[in-house]
Amino acid sequence: MTHEKDIESLLKQPSLYPDLPRKSEDRRKDDLVQWLEKYGEVNRSYNLYGLDVVD
Repeated sequence: MTHEKDIESLLKQPSLYPDLPRKSEDRRKDDLVQWLEKYGEVNRSYNLYGLDVVD
């Protein structure tokens, strides 16, 4: 799977914290791309760790 497909898959996943407000899809995609550029891999735990919700 390409990185782009991995990111799109993560963006489509539901939040594990549905009671909290979620970042916009553009913001979440930007977060994931920045992580990829910094670490060279897709953060597949992005939603699990609650990084998809507003601080």
